Amino acid sequence: MIISWNTDPSKGTFAPGSTKYSSYYQYDTVSHKFVRIRLELGRTESNGETMIIYDNDRAVGFSDIDFIEEEQEYPDSDFSIDEATGEVLLRGVPLSQTPQPGYNVVDMSPGDTVPHFGNSVSNSADTHFPEGIQNKHLGVLANEAILGEKGIPLTSSAASGAELSAVLKGQVARVVGKPFNEITNEDLLKTLQRQVAQIKQNEILPSKENINSSLEEADGLIDSIKEQITDEGMVPTEEFSKSYSNFIEKYMNANAAVESGIAVKSAMEEFQAAKNQLMNESKTIEAAYYNNLETQLNNTNTAVDAAVADATTWENIDLEYENLEKANSIEEYEAEIGVEETEVL
Repeated sequence: MIISWNTDPSKGTFAPGSTKYSSYYQYDTVSHKFVRIRLELGRTESNGETMIIYDNDRAVGFSDIDFIEEEQEYPDSDFSIDEATGEVLLRGVPLSQTPQPGYNVVDMSPGDTVPHFGNSVSNSADTHFPEGIQNKHLGVLANEAILGEKGIPLTSSAASGAELSAVLKGQVARVVGKPFNEITNEDLLKTLQRQVAQIKQNEILPSKENINSSLEEADGLIDSIKEQITDEGMVPTEEFSKSYSNFIEKYMNANAAVESGIAVKSAMEEFQAAKNQLMNESKTIEAAYYNNLETQLNNTNTAVDAAVADATTWENIDLEYENLEKANSIEEYEAEIGVEETEVL
């Protein structure tokens, strides 16, 4: 799923004319892809430009502990990443995965020994963006960074708020495909959901490719059994013939499910049951023919079991993004990712 939050570099001191604009963060808990849109102007360090920052693999956690203030009590060595879940651990215990106002952000990449401590999560009242810009616009840019797998420079740190606003509006207009002042909430929701659908498909693709490889293995077994019957003189038992026909039927159903992306897990489980039946009935054929098929039978047995695991992963990924794809409004979409709209300056 996608979660988002804001931070306030002004720490509650933002006033008219200030350019310490808030940051927008987005984290994909499935892929661990991470985006930070840094909009604070006037930063004096060498990399102080405003920019969209992308990280391909990041672990993120949240805590009510201010680790900057408490650095003596919590040395860097207290932090690590759970390799199985991708969560940030503090002394072996996972930090919260929910960004709550006032909680401090901790993020790190695999292999890091030094965590990054960010500003605390801000509420909507303490979140301020350049003129005309809201979270819904920044969500479009964050999704685009994830799809493109790269960051985007915006302005120099010396730019004005009006210049930064213009650049952001231009970026949003480019992605949506309409002049910024003509973009409606319906346009934004359609764009966000198109992006989420592609993000989801990108995450599903490895599982889909694995399943297709498993189905190719099964297809080879189907052809080999047919060859043993038609060319080599194998006379199957009635039980084997029935299980073979059922195996072919469930194989075709599994292919159709993968093609449509609908009910893949249930189709693969039915195919697995048919495979198990075929494996059992294969013991009834003559030894010479069984020996000819043994390697493919074993390979298919392993491949189909692996395909069920991949189908489970596919279904879990589907569920992670389902509510975003079904959102009926910008408000529903933003509630799902955890942000609220701010006052438009």
